Amino acid sequence: MSYRCIIFDMDGTLVDSEPLSSRAWLELLPDLNVELEELTQRISGGEFAKVMLDLSTHYKIDIPSDFEPIFRSRVAELFKSELRPISGVPDMLARVEQSLCIASSGPRAKILDGLEQTGLSSYFEDNIFSAYDIGSWKPDPDLFLHAAEKMGFKIEDCIVVEDSPIGVSAAKAAGIDVLHFSQKPIEDAFPGYRSFTSMRELPILVGI
Repeated sequence: MSYRCIIFDMDGTLVDSEPLSSRAWLELLPDLNVELEELTQRISGGEFAKVMLDLSTHYKIDIPSDFEPIFRSRVAELFKSELRPISGVPDMLARVEQSLCIASSGPRAKILDGLEQTGLSSYFEDNIFSAYDIGSWKPDPDLFLHAAEKMGFKIEDCIVVEDSPIGVSAAKAAGIDVLHFSQKPIEDAFPGYRSFTSMRELPILVGI
């Protein structure tokens, strides 16, 4: 099937930001005793407030009530010095012919910063949709439905590209076709999802 609009998640799909975010958690919360990879998998795609509650409860640590701005500031510093696009993304974006947008659980400022730091801004312009803008986070379907509506497409004309189970669940709940991207070998990807491991494959998968 050929699609008319591709709705991208941001973190872990377009930009390799998730390890940097996990590093910020570990640097700022020294009592958080967990390996970086395990933490990345646990928090991937989650709403910040729920992630903070989950980490506090599961790992039995105290997280200050004013932690979010401190965390956002540290992530911005890491983005400035280390953020890179996912391998193959710039080439893929230059090849796809569909309309493009981003639907992310992150704040708009973080999305814009990530695109600017990685040189991807021109591919999306103002087609950026944040869960913070509508007050609804994945796995609820609202963000993807909102993105499709604002882009002017029916859901059957859209496909979502996601890296997290939460994001895939949100797309399925919205009734939108979804592809699961994983940088790991395909056998390590989440079972039951249509998965791919190289962004260079995406133009063929979406039917250009």
